[in-house]
Amino acid sequence: MFPAFILLNWINNSYADESYTLFADAIKHHHISDLHYNPEKTAAIGSLNGDDAVYIHFKTQSTYSIMPHQPGLIAVKWYNNTVATVETSCGTGCTKSLIFIAPNITIACATHEYRIESLNPHQPPDYYNNIPLLVDPEQHIYICYDENNLIQTYSFPQQPTIQPPKGYFATKAQLSGKKLVIYFKNRHGNIQKKEYLQN
Repeated sequence: MFPAFILLNWINNSYADESYTLFADAIKHHHISDLHYNPEKTAAIGSLNGDDAVYIHFKTQSTYSIMPHQPGLIAVKWYNNTVATVETSCGTGCTKSLIFIAPNITIACATHEYRIESLNPHQPPDYYNNIPLLVDPEQHIYICYDENNLIQTYSFPQQPTIQPPKGYFATKAQLSGKKLVIYFKNRHGNIQKKEYLQN
């Protein structure tokens, strides 16, 4: 068993050494925390310095930020080589969870509040999270609570997740042929227009 573990560890590091330099260097010097490989060891989810959760694809040498500025991963569960759930703490009595579909789709369920001591909706909840109730990659569905605390079934999205530019928020979106046009605005009133090709 021990030689098999050493071989597996060497294989993991050899994948990383052929890929993204920053993560390879961090793995080599044991400066990376919470590294979780997919079943085929072609990709992983990890965080540097207990901060951003990042998807790393070793063969294409590409990365994708899944969950920025978090205090560290609690759990990563791979369902297959492309679908995983990523969970982190967002404070006392709070857990933040995302469904990740490689290489660039993130899904967040609505937050569900649990009141154990009291049922009074005007008091703070004892605990809240947005952990999905079910993720089924074979049927391409996930099940979550919605904003009204009702349980809903949703289909996996087909389009990549769009992250707004830093400091900007989306004000309008429109379709123009096969292109999605999104208008972003910052607090100073500056507007950016970005076009995205739709599948």
